[in-house]
This record gives sequence, structure tokens and C-alpha cells, in this order.
Amino acid sequence: ERDGGLVGIVSARDLLGVYATDADQV
Repeated sequence: ERDGGLVGIVSARDLLGVYATDADQV
């Protein structure tokens, strides 16, 4: 579960990073 939680956090950060980059480009 600990590993799965870590993956979830990484995925969330990745999505936020992509969204932030997309918004920045716009």
C-alpha cells in the first residue's frame, strides 16, 4: 500500500505539472 500511495502521489504531481505547463503555454 505504501508503494501504491507513492505512485499515486507521483501521478498526481505529474498531472499537475502537465496542467501547469499547459496553462503556462496558453
